[in-house]
Amino acid sequence: GPRKGPSDINALCNADCACLDDYDPVCGSDDVLYYSPCHAGCTQHNGMGAEGKRVYSNCLCIITSPNTTNDDVIIYGNATQGQCEDNSCIFKPMFFVIVAFVLALSFSITVPTITAVLQVVAPSQRSTAMGLQSLLYRGLGTVPGPIVFGALIDKSCILWETECDGSRTCWIYRNIDFAFYTFGIVVICRILSLLFFSGSYLTYKPVEEVEVAKEVKDKP
Repeated sequence: GPRKGPSDINALCNADCACLDDYDPVCGSDDVLYYSPCHAGCTQHNGMGAEGKRVYSNCLCIITSPNTTNDDVIIYGNATQGQCEDNSCIFKPMFFVIVAFVLALSFSITVPTITAVLQVVAPSQRSTAMGLQSLLYRGLGTVPGPIVFGALIDKSCILWETECDGSRTCWIYRNIDFAFYTFGIVVICRILSLLFFSGSYLTYKPVEEVEVAKEVKDKP
């Protein structure tokens, strides 16, 4: 289907190429991702490379080494089909370890939360409390969660593909926005969770104390 791309992908180096909106990403020799070989200004197709990817050369938008002795001679770079591989993140293993640790903590509070409800609620009200807790989990988390996350993730998309039936698929996300939105909503939820747990702890009165206070009040 037709693809709606960003509006700033045209430049002077590809102004005469009459590039279409078809998304066919190439990675330039300058490690920059280009929308298509045409938008990279490539004028030559050199066949398939070692990994079976198309290779383009004489790309006018990729300047690798201008000739310092003659300003009129410029050496243009090449491009390879596909997206650029980013191996610059040296903290990726640490990131996965931290994420695994946070997920383990998140799931580890499920049983203590259920136990706390069973301990602080009167026996005659435990079934109602468990049902209400499950309803709140579903109503505030399971149901709206995917909708909220999906909307925020879609908001970070910068390149959509629109099918003939009107459905859309995202091709490229703005990574910084993607990370900010997903991390932000998680932090907000954690802060709210901490506030609710703290409020429950500060306002909780043991059942024994309530019963004793009631007995004292009922005495003549």
